[in-house]
Amino acid sequence: MESTELPIICAFHGFDASRKLQDLRYKTAVHLLEKSFYKCTAPSTYLCNKLAETGLPESKILKVPYGTDVTKIDLIKTSCKQIIADGLTIIHAGRLVAKKGVPDLVRVFVEIAKSHLNVRLKIVGSGGEENLVKELANTSGFGDRIEITGSLNHEKLIEEVSSAEIFVLNSRTTSDGETEGLPNSIMEAMACNTVVISTRHSGIPELITDNESGLLVEADQNDQLKKALLTLINDHNLRKRLAKNARKKVVKYFCLDQMSKSINDLVTSVDT
Repeated sequence: MESTELPIICAFHGFDASRKLQDLRYKTAVHLLEKSFYKCTAPSTYLCNKLAETGLPESKILKVPYGTDVTKIDLIKTSCKQIIADGLTIIHAGRLVAKKGVPDLVRVFVEIAKSHLNVRLKIVGSGGEENLVKELANTSGFGDRIEITGSLNHEKLIEEVSSAEIFVLNSRTTSDGETEGLPNSIMEAMACNTVVISTRHSGIPELITDNESGLLVEADQNDQLKKALLTLINDHNLRKRLAKNARKKVVKYFCLDQMSKSINDLVTSVDT
């Protein structure tokens, strides 16, 4: 590893500040590089604490939350033809990998579908658990109400999220220690005025305040996820209130302009 006198700002996200830190060679390399760090950043307090637990100096760790482009989302929503459908749509948008908890979302939806005939599930994304998710849908007896779209371009994704009533990101820590960072998919749903259900996992509670800007459940607790879904399915006014508050929160604290300002302030603070 070559040394440099240039100040370095190193950005950590989810995988590299959770599971990857369990790799001794990677962790050693981070600590060697730390001598050249001006600052290292992470998008949530949770991940900042994870970095501090490895021995990185807290004085060098800075939280810089992600930001979503609310203006772009609004333009897409305005220009895209909205999908009009009977009933209520629950949507997941994100990779189909273990930390997203999509198979459990399908299992919970199947239980709900037995008594709620007007509810459908849309799954946007692809990944390692795609075949399992498709198998669960196809053998559930409710495959006609579960749509698996695969990956979509950003405009189509925003159209689908905006047209759904409930957005679910059923995140959890994987068996090998990988966690979320600060999910952009939640921010985009909040900007779309689509009410969010997610889990008390990693930085997500910094985005969602339970029963104020969305609903939070414990990770890996299907009974809690089912209860939260039924609560929102049966209460239009609650969905409207939570979505309105979420939109205000993302515009104020998690927009792209705010993120850009934080990064600019960090870069201009470097004494060269």
